[in-house]
Amino acid sequence: MQVSEEILTKVNNEIEILIEKYKEVPVSTLMEEIGISSGSKNSLSVLTKRLIAYTELINLSQLEDSDGFKIKTVKLDKYGKLKESMSFPAFKYTDIAEEKWENSGLRDYLSNNLFAFTVYQGKGKETYLKKIILWKMPENVLEEGVRKVWEKTQKCILSGEIVKYIDDKGRYFTFFPSSTESPYMHVRPHAQNREDTNLLPVADKLTGLVQYPKHCFWLNRSYVLKIITREGR
Repeated sequence: MQVSEEILTKVNNEIEILIEKYKEVPVSTLMEEIGISSGSKNSLSVLTKRLIAYTELINLSQLEDSDGFKIKTVKLDKYGKLKESMSFPAFKYTDIAEEKWENSGLRDYLSNNLFAFTVYQGKGKETYLKKIILWKMPENVLEEGVRKVWEKTQKCILSGEIVKYIDDKGRYFTFFPSSTESPYMHVRPHAQNREDTNLLPVADKLTGLVQYPKHCFWLNRSYVLKIITREGR
């Protein structure tokens, strides 16, 4: 998604207006007034979209309605710490097996989307909207860092070397790239349960499985923190 510097400036100005308007209002109050269930999994993402609409910010609303704009929610604790990495949509093993990096789904997703990292932070017993950061993955990170993660993932899938070992509790541990192997991204499960699977193009050597629980690419927690503090450009 290509956005002109002029539009980005206008959008960032509108974001400042939105933050200033709602930063002192507890999320619980906003959700009650807008009619959002606080128990739903994506309630904060829904809240962000509703606030953009209610604030009637023209440029931000137009950007939010476009296909290449993704809102990603970041929730910090009261100390400013982030507990979780950030997931992307689950991938299909058969897709990655047939792709080349240049036309891969991951590269397309990261190079063609502008992300709005919406940061909420706990304070006492309440949560508040803290900031919204517009971010596009830098080309060098994509081509030098993320590409290596994708290539190792493809190698695991094509070789049938996915499960490294199974522990005493029956949990699978894989050869997929971990968060210690890259400063940017790793691969982890993204399934409801062990029955929530996708087809494997090659059976796993250790288990003989031809279907495996869904996985996805995750931005490392440390990298997300750099992004929202403007260090991960």
